Amino acid sequence: MAIAQKEFDIMVQEMIGGDTPQYDMLIEIAEQVLRPHIKRWMFKLPALKQYGTDDDIMNDVHVLLITRTISSFLLKNGANEPVNNDPDGFCAWIYTVARNHVWSLFRDKINPDQKHLAPILLEELGVDIFEEMAEIERGRSDLNDSFSKVMGMNTAIYKKLTWAAQFVIIASTNRAKHHTSDLIDKRFSEVSLFAMYKMIKMAARRNVHWMELSPELDEMVLFELNKTDDDGNLYGDELYKNFYMAKGGKASISDWINRINTILRREADK
Repeated sequence: MAIAQKEFDIMVQEMIGGDTPQYDMLIEIAEQVLRPHIKRWMFKLPALKQYGTDDDIMNDVHVLLITRTISSFLLKNGANEPVNNDPDGFCAWIYTVARNHVWSLFRDKINPDQKHLAPILLEELGVDIFEEMAEIERGRSDLNDSFSKVMGMNTAIYKKLTWAAQFVIIASTNRAKHHTSDLIDKRFSEVSLFAMYKMIKMAARRNVHWMELSPELDEMVLFELNKTDDDGNLYGDELYKNFYMAKGGKASISDWINRINTILRREADK
């Protein structure tokens, strides 16, 4: 559905013509252009209702458009360059934003029992089915390989569990990496390494259905948790926070994750 040049001009004026951006026309255009598509996608694939209503998805898209429209479309060539005055191109762009969001919801949030319906949704969204499915499988295979490499590294078990915790949080919630250290600190600081590992596995089974934790990897982790220190105490019984460095929990967590990621990058460059 196209929009009039006048509507586009009003949106531009609201968003970048004053001291404070306004989004009334942006939301109105999004509703006009995207609501019919989202209703159709949900009708064609009721599994999307596991996430919520068309209102829920539209609200998500509103947030995405509010945060991205200026930098990714209107001023995509730079703040000092002319505005991208292309109403038709804008309609196509917001459709892509909505389409990608709906696909990501289905891919990451919908019950795995419904995943066989993915080709139907991809076709409805106008995505190249085979290319998208192959890309997803390649990405998941690479992530599983990275997980296996980390858990098999010759490094302290609490560092590997820290990396695994971030892996599961990002994979299951799409949370930005820089927000995870605080969450890991709050969630695990007062629990033992045994409990931490159990919680990570439970979260992975529940939310990251494509993640593979082989019996061999599980046995390897449990073996390390059952090792004893010089006083005969099991490492798995130690509280996670007892391994923090002097600079504190969040800084320690970030440091451990960055060290492991550096090792992964070096191996990838070989």
